[in-house]
Amino acid sequence: MLTYLSERYRVLSGIDSKLGKIYQFRICIKNVHPTVWRRVLVNEFTSLADFHYIIQILMSWSDTHLHCFNIRNKEFGIYHDGGMQFEDDPRKIYLGDFNFYVNERFIYEYNFNDDWELEIRVEKILTTNKNQSYPICISGEGATPPEDCGGHSEYVELAAQYNPNEIERHLSEIRKRAELGTLELEYIRSVIGTLSYWANIHECKTKSINQWLTQYASGNIDWDDYIGWEVAA
Repeated sequence: MLTYLSERYRVLSGIDSKLGKIYQFRICIKNVHPTVWRRVLVNEFTSLADFHYIIQILMSWSDTHLHCFNIRNKEFGIYHDGGMQFEDDPRKIYLGDFNFYVNERFIYEYNFNDDWELEIRVEKILTTNKNQSYPICISGEGATPPEDCGGHSEYVELAAQYNPNEIERHLSEIRKRAELGTLELEYIRSVIGTLSYWANIHECKTKSINQWLTQYASGNIDWDDYIGWEVAA
């Protein structure tokens, strides 16, 4: 379980939840078509370390690669052996420390091999709603690219390859071969899962995302279970 970070988040966000500012961010994956974005509300007591995990959940990624925030020409992130060195501890730096202004932008990079680059824009700065828990994804568009698909160029090629006509052709072929008994069940499940992803490429699973965000904020998330959902999704 991610006990340390999520516990710290819960304690800090409970200091006085009625006074804290709420940042409304629009997070968009750059150079990807169809467009993939998420709109999320996050309180100012969120550390950069927690914000990293929040983004991972928003994008249904598994945190198996290195990452980096670039904010006002300075890099931040959680250190991993063999990875980038950072000057500051992201567990001790909070979104509120930056005093972001509306329309300010910064970058989050993930998986330096596939080079996913996300633009984060401050859309609004709100007051806390005491009846609302944070963080919460309020809208979004598009299924997130598989984090190891090769990068944005390869993703765009795959999206064109798995067009509706091609998906229907694959399904028809599977049905024929399944009726002949020439396919193993695990293979069928794997292919159906892949085709299902591409058939629902415009879908953002906001409800599932918020269930995991709620668990993370409460300190009850088991990352192994989360990864299991992420892979299944």
